[in-house]
Amino acid sequence: MKIQRTRLGGLQTALFFITLAQLGAGIFNLVSAQDQGDSSKGAAAFKIPDGYMRAPLTDFRGMFLLDPKKAGGMFVTYANDNETTEALRQRILTTIAPMFIHDSKGKSDLTAVTWTSQPLPSHPGDGDGTAATNTYTLATQEVQVAIYERTGGPRPFLYGYFAMRHKPQKGDDGKFLDAQGNGVKAFDKLWKSFPK
Repeated sequence: MKIQRTRLGGLQTALFFITLAQLGAGIFNLVSAQDQGDSSKGAAAFKIPDGYMRAPLTDFRGMFLLDPKKAGGMFVTYANDNETTEALRQRILTTIAPMFIHDSKGKSDLTAVTWTSQPLPSHPGDGDGTAATNTYTLATQEVQVAIYERTGGPRPFLYGYFAMRHKPQKGDDGKFLDAQGNGVKAFDKLWKSFPK
């Protein structure tokens, strides 16, 4: 097990993560204690792409992964009890936005954030789930959050990719997905590792 210290939201936080070689797959339980008798229980299994580390976000069921070298990451999460998929999509956007959208003192005004949304083709195995890329553009940077819904399997969940790039570009910019949802190999590895 490796311990890496990083600054997230101005607080010193210890991030614990297990490398892919030690873990092999990230698995999160899709059933809460109250759902033990429910037929919607199950697990989503996936491989954590090389080089990504878990983010310490405790208000999500599932996992957020960060690229420690680039401004980007991925997530696999599902709705809380009595939460709609649309509410979860909005919660994902409001969680990712302040990671990149803030003033020089680190303060975010999320009331001024208006996302431009474009549909994306779903991935094989997503069932009838929808997918969209959400983009927010400023004079000095651009943020992209792609959110996919996977409805096949025991319980629906959302997964996706997010990145930020500067204008003009810098060396630590995250790579953006194209209009078809392609172009980021690590994200392809994540969603292609879901059980068929």
